[in-house]
Amino acid sequence: MNKNELKTLVWFLKGGYSTRFIDNALGLDSKKTKGFTSWKVLKKYKLDKTDVSKLFIYNERQAKEIVALMIQMNQKGSIDQLVLKHKPSNIIKFHNTYFFCESEDVLCKALTGETKNLIQYFFTPQKKIVGICQNKNCKTEGKPELQTAHFLLERPELFKLSASKFKQKSGDLFKFDLYKIFEDFLKAHSKPKSICFLCQKCHNLYDNKVKKDKELLKYFKKNIQW
Repeated sequence: MNKNELKTLVWFLKGGYSTRFIDNALGLDSKKTKGFTSWKVLKKYKLDKTDVSKLFIYNERQAKEIVALMIQMNQKGSIDQLVLKHKPSNIIKFHNTYFFCESEDVLCKALTGETKNLIQYFFTPQKKIVGICQNKNCKTEGKPELQTAHFLLERPELFKLSASKFKQKSGDLFKFDLYKIFEDFLKAHSKPKSICFLCQKCHNLYDNKVKKDKELLKYFKKNIQW
């Protein structure tokens, strides 16, 4: 397996990128390749479109380790076996950990720092792949530091929605399963067009003006280079 094959597998299984996007990221012209170069790699290692994003919640290092094991197994369905066997190291500290409190709102406030830091570092590799602000109308020059912008739901809302799925009544409080919550929370970010990467100027514009105006938001989303 060469470096480009590894990149293709990781970008497909973790990043959830299409074969056309991957071909472009590899420096190819997807208008000519039509994604076929990356598709051949997926076929070689017995993957298809149903396997996209199966390593989404893993960090890049662990995703590469799992891909290496998948190649050694060299059989259809090996990625599913490996996912069951290997828990994501970025949230493993929450395994068999529970939080007792009155509501999802209280839980979200208590773990704001955890959720913010997790998302910040989680998307670092993908920011490097994208490389530029995804707002086509961006006027920022050079290669600015990118930030993660939420489009479908804001980070706190996503977390509270996940928390509501994994709680049990315990006396006057609720018992929240943190591992399952964080796992679901990260998976929620894999939905198409749920997030994009913006420079600080465009992110501030989005937060402070765009998302408060439905028509402006509609226009802004049309100009995102997904």
